Amino acid sequence: MDKKKTWASFEERVRAIAGYAYGRECRPERIGGINIDGVVKVRPDYWILVEITEERNLEKVRRDVTTKLVPAKHTLMAKGIFAQLVNVLSKEPTEGMKDIGKDNFASVVSVESLAKIFFDHSRYQIARSISAFGSAVNPATGERDTTQFVHVKYYDETNEREVGIEQISNLLKARKNVVLIGEFGSGKSRCVEQVFLELSKNSDELTFPLSIDLRDSWGLKKTREMIRRHFSDLGLPEMEGDAIKAYNAKAFIVLMDGFDELGSQAWTSDPKKLSEMRHEAMSGVREAVRDSAGGVLVAGREHYFASKAEMFSALGMNPKEAIIIRSRPEFSESEVAEYFQNIEVDVDLPRWLPRRPLICQTISSLDEAVRDEMFSSSSDQLDFWKYFIDQLCMRDARIHISFSPETIYGVYLKLARASRAKPGNVGPVTLDDLEAAFEAVVGSKPSEQAAVMLQRLPSLGRVDNDSPDVQFVDMYILDGFRAVDLSRSLASTNEERIAMASEAWQNSLRELGQRLLARDASVTSGNLITYIRENRGSSNKVLLSDLISALCRREAGDSDFGGVEMKDLVFDEISFTETDVKGLSMVDCMFGNVMLPPTKDSSIKVVNGYADRVFGISSANALPDGISLLEGARFEEVVNVSKIREIGLTPPQEIFITIVKKTFFQKGSGRKEEALVRGLGRLPGRKVYDKVLNIMLRESILTRFKGDDGWVYSPNRSEMAGRMSAILDELSSSEDPLWQEISDL
Repeated sequence: MDKKKTWASFEERVRAIAGYAYGRECRPERIGGINIDGVVKVRPDYWILVEITEERNLEKVRRDVTTKLVPAKHTLMAKGIFAQLVNVLSKEPTEGMKDIGKDNFASVVSVESLAKIFFDHSRYQIARSISAFGSAVNPATGERDTTQFVHVKYYDETNEREVGIEQISNLLKARKNVVLIGEFGSGKSRCVEQVFLELSKNSDELTFPLSIDLRDSWGLKKTREMIRRHFSDLGLPEMEGDAIKAYNAKAFIVLMDGFDELGSQAWTSDPKKLSEMRHEAMSGVREAVRDSAGGVLVAGREHYFASKAEMFSALGMNPKEAIIIRSRPEFSESEVAEYFQNIEVDVDLPRWLPRRPLICQTISSLDEAVRDEMFSSSSDQLDFWKYFIDQLCMRDARIHISFSPETIYGVYLKLARASRAKPGNVGPVTLDDLEAAFEAVVGSKPSEQAAVMLQRLPSLGRVDNDSPDVQFVDMYILDGFRAVDLSRSLASTNEERIAMASEAWQNSLRELGQRLLARDASVTSGNLITYIRENRGSSNKVLLSDLISALCRREAGDSDFGGVEMKDLVFDEISFTETDVKGLSMVDCMFGNVMLPPTKDSSIKVVNGYADRVFGISSANALPDGISLLEGARFEEVVNVSKIREIGLTPPQEIFITIVKKTFFQKGSGRKEEALVRGLGRLPGRKVYDKVLNIMLRESILTRFKGDDGWVYSPNRSEMAGRMSAILDELSSSEDPLWQEISDL
């Protein structure tokens, strides 16, 4: 933008601000042969003369005051008109500049000071900054989240680049409209808060941030109505009028958080009608987009609108000019480390734990003793899932006060059960499903407002452009609720258990769900096996598969099926490595992921099984006795650290396999120690790593020498390559003494 255009825009904006500050239109005028930038005619005999400059220069101020404002004042005085003189600068004037004004009975002020005459943004900024921004609250207390912000990167989908808070703020200052989208708990509200704080730093500029939580604007159709309610909620009702003046003067960059929590939608299955209602609910947002001169940021959950085309239309934005920025669903490992370092929490997160900002925030609210117990070496993902879900339900109940946490939890259970019979693993969940779930929990049909809230439950998102249906977008939540529902059904009446066996389920439990069900002490292994045997001919094959998978995850005791043969079952995944399963024969069954037992000798029989992926061994040659799989199975090859971790090895085993792969089966004659450690993250302790390395040196698997930057480790390929290859081939079923020693660490 060239300087002339910038100056012209500044002059126009200052005239607008002066007009609102003094309550009359401010227009340029020629007085006594002198061009005055702005004249406000308060009364016929009282004018305010405004000279405007972007230059913060002592001589320029002197010229404007003494050669323009003062002579124009004298001209007006001759006509009986009193003139007040104001010289407006883009930045705060120096004391010397103010003295020039005082000597000539003129005010020399910054545009910010002028704006404070009709709107004191610094006062608003303080009140807004100490209030919660959207859903950025402490999950335990509901109060504003005060943890130090982690400087995460967001994805600019429009320009295909990563951006931070400063870049987003600059887009808004450049008058770009921005849509911030992301799933629940991904940090959208914290992003809005940080953009507000970043924009507030530039108090000497022409526009100021105004941050509105749209959930507090339910039912409002006009932007000015939203602004009035916003200031009233902040305890600043006396500033409502000034805020409207500032908005009319285009002095705001407007930030609106939670488009998915605004407005009203009737309970209808008509996609066109729903789209029209969403469009109507966004009328206040569209008005802000239309009126704002400084860009508008609107944030909300990605799946609220049926399509991007509908989103742009409802928000009143030009899809060719607006910027879509995506909040990433999870922290990176470095961002996780920064988050916990900021709050001085020392915790090693297990691999199974999603790295979502909301989950990290939930962890930070735990007492230290509880956190240490939950994330000890046993890594109790089950206790954490239960705690997280309780916090999630309480968090959503605070947002939607018409729901209690118990109601939300109950609705999730009913929806999880309904999802079992859906054609897709995550849905679709119809509006009828939502209504039925609510009615089953509450005892009555949902009101219109409750119906809308049901569609916005965390982890639910829209299916496609042409359907009002939603689906689960988070298997971590869905899988757990499926397990809880199954546990409760098994502990229910005999009639319920019989009816469940005849249902047509299509979607089975995954690892988390299996472990939750296995942990349930209310149902004994003996009772589960009896139920499986009695219902082995039932039509609900997925139910039987889930029960067997859960039994295979049980930590205490053996599971003896007594020679039962199961046919045509379908498993999403199953592990034979965690407990001693006896007397089970599976014929013509299908498996997604299979973890094989740690020995060649197994009492489990698999006949003509089909598996997608097989973990624990690297080829069919290492299959345990009694297990036959049809061709087509993919045996997981150990390629890199991330793949090693999928196999489910213990930390010492992971360290050993990683070192073997990097030294024996990658190019090069040696590896620096830092290269051996790279990729292992914070999982293993240093003592475990040293023990593994010492064993490998003792057994002459590796040798080492001192390099320029520390120890360098070389593989003994001539003697040990075959042995290492065999261990990699067999993995958990290996009987090599070295492997056994590593496993016992």
